[in-house]
Amino acid sequence: MPTSSSSVQPTERPNRKFYGNFKDPVGLISRLLCRGGTVGKHLVVREALTQFVKPLDNWLKVSERSLLAQDFKTDFPLLLIVGPPRSGTSLLHQVLASCLDVSYFTNFNAMFRKSPLSAAKYFQKRLDPGPVTGENLYGNTSGFRGVNDAFHVWNRYLGIERYDAMSALDSSTARKMRQFFHVWTHITSKPLLNKNNRNLACTTLLSELLPNAHFIAVHREPVYVAQSLLKAREWVQGNRKVGWGLSSVDSSATGNPMDDVEAVCRQVAANERLLKRQREQISSERWTDVSYESFCENPQTIIREICERHPSIKLRSPERIASVQPFANTNQDRLTDDEVDRIRRLLAACEEVPVN
Repeated sequence: MPTSSSSVQPTERPNRKFYGNFKDPVGLISRLLCRGGTVGKHLVVREALTQFVKPLDNWLKVSERSLLAQDFKTDFPLLLIVGPPRSGTSLLHQVLASCLDVSYFTNFNAMFRKSPLSAAKYFQKRLDPGPVTGENLYGNTSGFRGVNDAFHVWNRYLGIERYDAMSALDSSTARKMRQFFHVWTHITSKPLLNKNNRNLACTTLLSELLPNAHFIAVHREPVYVAQSLLKAREWVQGNRKVGWGLSSVDSSATGNPMDDVEAVCRQVAANERLLKRQREQISSERWTDVSYESFCENPQTIIREICERHPSIKLRSPERIASVQPFANTNQDRLTDDEVDRIRRLLAACEEVPVN
């Protein structure tokens, strides 16, 4: 972004960790229960149950170590959905998990933070989220079979900072990560599908460490990504001045009434540059671009195209994909005219961010 007086200077990204990623946890719980619908209520219940199953989770650590010690080697592909937050990655994740015959990390599995492999082996080996509903809340879904971002897995190897990612791993951690996914695909006997926005920052690293990984990158018109990020800040953090999502920073305390708009535009620009840089370093055979707008208009076509690129991945059933109808495209101005105009001008000033 330009560094003229009309632009907020970059600020240092805070070291947010675990619940520190959320600046208003009490308010967030209230919003989840009162305004979060089915997904919000399920998320609160699931977090409570996670505490309840902790003794079982700890007990299963012995089994987890035993599984990880096994010399499993599989060649199932790992389909990793990446993209900037608020670009449509969650919707694609839900639809592909419903239509493709793959394994995925579930909301139930996420309750077993220390023993996800054992939980999959003993309690939830059959994985099918059912027909597509498209209902999600800032990346969260409802139901114990619902898809999950799997921070409980990725944090083991990539750290617990959600808004940035590690650029390198030591050999021991890299080996453990590879082994984890070998064991997962051995247990499920299926390819793995997962979406995690943070992984956009380290797709090059993951491509080197996970030879079977293939990346599906979701793109959305940046103006609407910026608007949606502002709404997410307000909903999740309770304050548009507080950063949320990959590459975010808090707004500078300048007294500028639009410093939150400018901070979000910097975030969007940073993620677009990040996406471009990662894509340039990964072979086209391992990278698929998906437009959010095109996916909403014709999801069945996108699903079939992904299957064609990965012949080892099959559809669950013709009936399941036939049931997927076009989705409402949420690209619409939801802020004031001045804010939308400011977003468009700031993004247009950044050469790396295409603006229609």
